Order: sequence, then structure tokens, then C-alpha cells
Amino acid sequence: MSFFDLIKSCLGEKDHYLADRKLLNHLYDLTEDINLSMEDIACLKNDNPKSMLYVDVTSEEEFKLRHHAMRCCLNRDFQTAIESSKTALGMNPDAAYLFYIRGKAYTSLCMWDEGIKDLQKAIELKPDYFRACLELGVLYFNKGLYEKLGDKNKVKMGGKCIKLSGDFKKAEETLLKARDTDPTRPESYELLWRIYYFSGKQYLAKQNSEKAMKLKNG
Repeated sequence: MSFFDLIKSCLGEKDHYLADRKLLNHLYDLTEDINLSMEDIACLKNDNPKSMLYVDVTSEEEFKLRHHAMRCCLNRDFQTAIESSKTALGMNPDAAYLFYIRGKAYTSLCMWDEGIKDLQKAIELKPDYFRACLELGVLYFNKGLYEKLGDKNKVKMGGKCIKLSGDFKKAEETLLKARDTDPTRPESYELLWRIYYFSGKQYLAKQNSEKAMKLKNG
């Protein structure tokens, strides 16, 4: 598919998340063997001030590993993302982004303890790291959901029957921190809506759902 055809496909896609994934996958395919100088990375950092991908990079090789870990995570190759992040952390042990992307990969593999440790470290290194706070909230919400129960207590999630018994309190606290870090982003409100809905706090669920919709619709 040409890039022009890809754009037409994305414009016709009703699911904006899926459209974004198509574009990102195409971009990362084009840059699989990316080689950027430190000057290039500095320019990208200036052009993308909210992206932690370009923050505190110590070398071209470390950035290449960061990019590879991100690309693998996007394409659900979480084990390779973990390995690339680990190698990069050997070069730069204080990079908040590397702990974030490895924590995200651990979360996707349901390796809760490892994910918590990495995401907490990312937040320790950068307390206003919105994405790390958001991901930690997701982890706490999902943690413990895979205990099998009787049919009447089961719901379908990811093709598995699971119990809705996540640590809602920790998830709420972490997502409120994410919201306060950047109140203009809808993601934290969307996740808070889910927590309040499953916790039976319908008024707060409605409030956060409406806020998320308002932010998404501009």
C-alpha cells in the first residue's frame, strides 16, 4: 500500500485509535533501521516537547534501542521490547523513558510486579511523567483480574474470563495524579470513568466520561 492509499484508508477509518496505529506502524516500518545523530535527536526534542522519547538521550546507539523498544511494544513484541530496554538501561540507567517503555511491556505481559517497579521508577525520575502515571493506573486496574470465578461473575476481556477485582484505590490515586499532571488529556478521564463505573460510583463515572468526551471533541 502506498502512503497516499494509507492516508485515504485512515481518513475513512471510523476508529481513530486504529487509524493512528496504521499511521504509526507505517512510520516505524520506514524508520526500522533509524540512525540519527545527537544533533537530529536534539532537534526532534525541541519539535516534540511532550515526548519523553527524546529526553536525556546519551548516545545514538541508546536512542536506536529506545526506538526499537517502542516499535516492538507497538507491534506487541513485548519480550523484545523488554530486552532492548534492558540493554539501553545498561547505557543510561537514569532514563525515565526506558523504565516506562519496559514497564509498559511488562504490563502487557501481565508481569505486574516487574511493571510496577519500572513504572514507579520512571515516575520517581520524572514526577510529572503523564504517560508513566497513566500506565501505572492501567496496571493497578488490571492487576488481579485473571482469577477465574463462576460464570455469573465473569466478563470477557481479551478473550479470557476474568474477575473484576483490580486494585481500584491505587488505580484511582495514580490516575488522579496523571490527570493533575496534564488535565488537557482525555485518557486519564476515560480510565477514571471505568474505575468509578466498576466501583459503583455512577455520578463520578458520568462526570469523567463527559469530561473525556468534551476534551476529545475539542
